[in-house]
Amino acid sequence: MKIKKKIVISVSVIILILAISIISIYKLIENDVTNRENLKVGIQDKKPGPVDTVNNNKNSQSYSKVIEHIKIELSIPKDWNYEELAKDEENDTYKYALKLYKENNNQYAVIYFYNNQFGVCGTGRTSENIILNNGKEAAIGYYDGNSNWSDISFYDNKNIVIINYDLTNKDAKEAIEFIKTINLTEDNENEECCDGCMCGDTIKLLKTTETAWTLTKIDNKGEYEYIKDAFINFHGTGKDKFAFFKNDKEIKGKFTINKSNEIILIPNDNKIKKITCKLGEEKNLIAVMHCDNNFGIFTLQKQGTLELPSIIKDTVSKTKTIKIKGHQSITEEKEINAFLSVINNSKIWTGAVNLPSPKYELELLDVNNNRIAKILYNPGHYFSIEINKKNYELTNIDKNSLNIILDK
Repeated sequence: MKIKKKIVISVSVIILILAISIISIYKLIENDVTNRENLKVGIQDKKPGPVDTVNNNKNSQSYSKVIEHIKIELSIPKDWNYEELAKDEENDTYKYALKLYKENNNQYAVIYFYNNQFGVCGTGRTSENIILNNGKEAAIGYYDGNSNWSDISFYDNKNIVIINYDLTNKDAKEAIEFIKTINLTEDNENEECCDGCMCGDTIKLLKTTETAWTLTKIDNKGEYEYIKDAFINFHGTGKDKFAFFKNDKEIKGKFTINKSNEIILIPNDNKIKKITCKLGEEKNLIAVMHCDNNFGIFTLQKQGTLELPSIIKDTVSKTKTIKIKGHQSITEEKEINAFLSVINNSKIWTGAVNLPSPKYELELLDVNNNRIAKILYNPGHYFSIEINKKNYELTNIDKNSLNIILDK
């Protein structure tokens, strides 16, 4: 009897152990399946992040250059070489040139920034448009059925062109592909002021650049009245000299700038006391210098862009006729509005400009045919508008729209 009882107990224990094992295995399988479903759901619900649009191509090098407030940007393959070419004094047709070549230095292309618009010979020429990486168009020129391109020009700036000097076949096609990365933009507000440019920090200009400050009177309204033939030159190119001129009066000497950014003028004539000058508040890119000992107030016009003043917008809004020298006048309201839109979307440029002969001379006339503004326009160089005998240089001009209107 005792033996049977032990057998029953042993069997019960074994059954209990088996039951517990089965339940444990089931739970493990259930958890595994559940975890897999959660993993699947997690993967399906995970959305891709934003695509990085920065060019991280390790096989290319970024090139950038600013020439007269036009910025040229280009991504050049690392197995290509580039070098900026010196200006040709005997052939002064361009202001900038960049040579691009691969292995053979005698087979290359050159990016030119010409002084005038690029022109082509139409005989035997064919052309096709390509889309640049920035979405804009450029034109590729071919001659006499040659499969290798001759030149690439840009609708954004007709003074900039790329000429092919014996690039052929694979290299010629490869050049087109990376030339598509070119970007041409206005850069009047470039934070990195170019060497020799009259912009940036005023103290730095005084230390590194030759500047000419005009003796100025400031009226009660804050308007500047410039004194004719009265100015002070600072030679901050390591010479640290100044020279003041007013009619027949002349004072020369050296200057220093202390830790408080005060400009101390030390005349060569010991009879004249030292003069301390302090910079005032800059307005419309005009730096102001106040000097003691009744020496006066001096101003320096720095280069850059300003918003279009209301005097221009208000004046051109009265235009009813656009009179163009050598062309038919524009009287259609739609064309006039398109022309005025170009002006209203522009900005004021305060720096120097190249002054070749204007291609267009225009007069804006009001409803009574009275001249309210005069415009001189050279597409590659400047757009100057005169209102009430005061000239304004405009920039950020939509040259394409303007040329379409004027060339009709």
